[in-house]
Amino acid sequence: MKKPNKTLNSPGIMDAKQRAVCLRLLEFRKTLQICRSLFAVSAGLGSERLASSDSCRARLPYLVFKMITERYQLNPHWLAGNSEPMRLDVPFDDSRFAGKVHRAALFTAVYDAHIASTKNTNPQPT
Repeated sequence: MKKPNKTLNSPGIMDAKQRAVCLRLLEFRKTLQICRSLFAVSAGLGSERLASSDSCRARLPYLVFKMITERYQLNPHWLAGNSEPMRLDVPFDDSRFAGKVHRAALFTAVYDAHIASTKNTNPQPT
């Protein structure tokens, strides 16, 4: 009997973009010089959840990103792979689309659908 093919929707299977996000999150934590358990607790996460992300075994849900950015001002553009600063000066505001985000949505999907377009939306001087 053949084993079913795993797809990107299967738990634990991630594409290069999702893997890069997990590795950037690990880099962010190490830059802050905070151990995994303290970082997880201070952001309201379980350390096992963060360990799974650190080792690229689990994709990053948007709600986990939201919990981290509320505590540490993690810049979503930097996390998605852009050359923005790692941290924001003010907390990230997702009020424009937060009600549209499904509880289980991945950070990469929410970024592509809602956040990427905000990168260059600075008001022009008049």
